[in-house]
Amino acid sequence: MTDSTRYDVVFQGVPVDSPDAHAVKVRLAHLFKLDPAKVEALCAQASVRVKRDVDGTAAERYCRAVRATGALCAVVAVESAVAPAPPPATVAATNAALGGADLAPAGATLVTPAEVVPPEFDLSGLTMDEPGADLVTHAPRQAPQIDTDHMTLSPAGATLVEHEPVVTPEIDTSALSMDSD
Repeated sequence: MTDSTRYDVVFQGVPVDSPDAHAVKVRLAHLFKLDPAKVEALCAQASVRVKRDVDGTAAERYCRAVRATGALCAVVAVESAVAPAPPPATVAATNAALGGADLAPAGATLVTPAEVVPPEFDLSGLTMDEPGADLVTHAPRQAPQIDTDHMTLSPAGATLVEHEPVVTPEIDTSALSMDSD
């Protein structure tokens, strides 16, 4: 690309078949410093100019940064308003690289839903009680019998435990110095 020609950098979206499309969008949000909602809006468009009227070197640098996120990007000369569609050979090469994957026509049913048979339950052995009836009867609990006859109370303010006095250790620090020898 020559320096006299000016270029636009065109974002072309996230690959539809990418298994880590969410991670690509997170990296795009970090690159463009956008919140996730704006990145979703950006990816919903067919192509968006993310950098206008730059020289060839800068355009390639911007495009490399976008491609490093996993997104699709193109450098377009300023004369052309929208990035050209990839040539059919590129699409065929991409499909071959993906193991022969191809797009289904618009409106095609991709998966035929299986018929779900509702389960049948035999409820003939169940009955219902009258409204308001207790369904579970709990046995009354007996209070535990705790013998406290051997316990006594000390008068208020009585000392319950005699503490031993704390002995302060004698440490000789006369041999220590603050000099940094």
